[in-house]
Amino acid sequence: MHETRLELLDLIKQCPKKQQQFFKRMYSHDNMDLSLVEVIKKMDTVSIIIGIRQTKRTILRNQDKIELKIHKLKNNILKNEN
Repeated sequence: MHETRLELLDLIKQCPKKQQQFFKRMYSHDNMDLSLVEVIKKMDTVSIIIGIRQTKRTILRNQDKIELKIHKLKNNILKNEN
């Protein structure tokens, strides 16, 4: 598989299963039984590039949500200590 397709596959695998399923619906809505590898192999170059951008943004959003939860937990702990 081409390096760019492998990059997309690696990025997708960093996402939760629910988001992976959403990706499959976007890029292979006519055959949800395909694996992520098969879906990515069938994508055209433009879709691969768009998919990489979308997936990178999704990963960053996921990290932001985790950091926000951690921040809120820390604040709650500090409030309870005082």
